[in-house]
Amino acid sequence: MHPLDNVIWQALTTRQTEFAESSEKASRFVPEVSPLAGLREPTPEGYESLAELLYSEGTIALFLDTPYQDRRGWNLIAGAPVLQMVCEDGASLAKLSSASEAQLVELNAEHSAAMMELTALTKPGPFNKRTHELGTFLGICRDRRLVAMAGERLKVPGYTEVSAVCTIRKTQGRVMPAS
Repeated sequence: MHPLDNVIWQALTTRQTEFAESSEKASRFVPEVSPLAGLREPTPEGYESLAELLYSEGTIALFLDTPYQDRRGWNLIAGAPVLQMVCEDGASLAKLSSASEAQLVELNAEHSAAMMELTALTKPGPFNKRTHELGTFLGICRDRRLVAMAGERLKVPGYTEVSAVCTIRKTQGRVMPAS
């Protein structure tokens, strides 16, 4: 299986096991980190295994290769196609820079509230209070307020997902020095 096939399952069973709650057929991130979950296979047994990992009623997010099939005990809240894009030569991108490029701030637990506020405003996708622990997150601050950020989320052998890419609307398209 390619590392990007069934990517959430791959992340939770390889490079990000420290964030996983797992059974033989299902795995999920601890809720404070992410609502994402993965199934070894989307079979009735896989869903039963995943249900055992939920705390009474709960909401999780799955990335499925095939359309969701109705299952007893489960409700589909929303569905959307998810695109997976791969940059094969990130080293060449690192060479792109300019003198006016904004200074980036490495974000950490101290910035958790600001990161939660930014993601609530911009809705880049699932982001919980401990999501920043999944990897490096970089941000741009203006007037002591976080106005843009991006970071690492899913990690599988050979690949790291760039996630939570978001910018407050009034600052989009501008290069601003960090403050």
